[in-house]
Amino acid sequence: MKIRLISVVALLAAILATRVFAAPFAQLSSTETQKANTTPQIVTLNSNDGSKGIDNNKGKVTIKEAGSYFLMAAGQIGGTGKGTVRL
Repeated sequence: MKIRLISVVALLAAILATRVFAAPFAQLSSTETQKANTTPQIVTLNSNDGSKGIDNNKGKVTIKEAGSYFLMAAGQIGGTGKGTVRL
């Protein structure tokens, strides 16, 4: 029982520390269907899945702290019609 209690306390402390000391981050996405086009299109980011230190206002991203940031973008392909997808 004592080992279990220590494990639970350590896990709780790790979870709390992660949230307090986490570096600024944002995970943004869109709930809208955005169709492909041959001309450039603005990608909407209307959903904030989680963030700290970075604001998102309908795709206008504001970083609150100066520094170096790593940015990663990933598209998803799907649809309801027939056809070929070439990547």
